[in-house]
Amino acid sequence: MHPQTPTIHQGRQLTAAAIQALRPGDYLADANERGLRVVAYPKRKAFLYRYRGHDGRLRQVTIGDARELSIAEARGRVRNLRQARSDGHDPRHVRLEAIAEVVEATAQTVYTVEQLICDYATEHLARTKRGAERERLLRHDLGHWQRRGAATITRAEVKALLADVGARAPDTAGRVLRELRSAYAHALDRE
Repeated sequence: MHPQTPTIHQGRQLTAAAIQALRPGDYLADANERGLRVVAYPKRKAFLYRYRGHDGRLRQVTIGDARELSIAEARGRVRNLRQARSDGHDPRHVRLEAIAEVVEATAQTVYTVEQLICDYATEHLARTKRGAERERLLRHDLGHWQRRGAATITRAEVKALLADVGARAPDTAGRVLRELRSAYAHALDRE
């Protein structure tokens, strides 16, 4: 039996029902906003902006999770990124600068690792099948950082943590890294 190939729906009206109907691997391009797409992954759906870079190569940047971002908000973000592109800026860099601004603002209000885990657990993990186990994993391995600002954790500290966890349980180190990345991505999306 041949695996089912992904379907790309070109130029359809984006609606919540159309997005809900997407299967993993499917894309849906918006007829109203050039460059806006929705892609279905196995566990989530995300809005993307596809564009040609100044070098002529096709690129894309993730705008946000389709469960948390409305279609109107996604269209607005695409318009902003398209304007930045026409002004000579690369939309990927614009997105990274926006994330850096959020991290900087978060650092000034001292958003702690404990708050990061709590928000991630209540807003995301609570809806998943093994959310309690994933939360326990984060709390166990990041417990010594819980009072620190989430923005103050460095890449070197994360690598050292993963090395310690990997020495104890190699498979667990990968899960800790995946959950840590997801928690930070969730916090950045929520600003």
